[in-house]
Amino acid sequence: KNKKKQIEKKETKIKVNGKFPLKEPMTTIKDCNFSFSGLKSQVKRGIDEILAKQGSLTHQNIADISFSFQEVAAKHLTTRLDRAIQWCNANLECAPDIKHIVMSGGVASNSAIREKVQALAQKYSLSLVCAPPKLCTDNGVMIAWAGIENMDVNKSVFSAEQAQDLLYEPKWPLDPSGRNYFPVPKAYMKSSKTDDRLKRDALACSQLAKKGEFDENVFAKGIRAAISLDRLEEAKEMASAGLALSPDNKVLVKLMYKVTSKIQTQNLFK
Repeated sequence: KNKKKQIEKKETKIKVNGKFPLKEPMTTIKDCNFSFSGLKSQVKRGIDEILAKQGSLTHQNIADISFSFQEVAAKHLTTRLDRAIQWCNANLECAPDIKHIVMSGGVASNSAIREKVQALAQKYSLSLVCAPPKLCTDNGVMIAWAGIENMDVNKSVFSAEQAQDLLYEPKWPLDPSGRNYFPVPKAYMKSSKTDDRLKRDALACSQLAKKGEFDENVFAKGIRAAISLDRLEEAKEMASAGLALSPDNKVLVKLMYKVTSKIQTQNLFK
């Protein structure tokens, strides 16, 4: 195989030269989660440096950046997926019955990522299942289509104004117990000083609640601290006390929603 790396931009192939190196994110965090925020930050910093030197991006720059991002993103995905497969094989009784890896959505339309996931599947004697690329579209299209279907049957659809007041959980885990699958490296564990600060914040909130006094900042810090300490019932009590004193406080309403959602999710997996 030709090892010279290329990337397609429209119908023109540009040979990349590897002059835009990127580091794989989260390499020291041994779990199955993945994040591209650090990778995107690297790209932004790199682009800013190029613009500062030469004023604009050349086609070669764009090819190098695109290729590097694709390579590192694919490596990050397969690294986490590899770890997830290892965990399943070691911990799930049903692991021998798992025969497939299913990849869908917009990411599955990327041929380079498909190839790398296919190689990983073969490593573990699994079959990779993907829809045709034309059906691997962004979820935004499906969400919009669902809205159209609802409108056609006169089902209520949120207006842009109503949507501003919706409560949501941006980082809802697929499986809350997954956060404990792998030990967290010491460097990423909360220090005792941080733990003490969180406890002080939670205590200050509890004391204020007992006095029947309200301070949004104290309550918000205390509730968030209790959540960080995984004292969810205590956080819920604080939020309830705060809302009793200030029923329409939007900050506490959102925190109450967050707490109750976490409690409900935990209960599902008990």
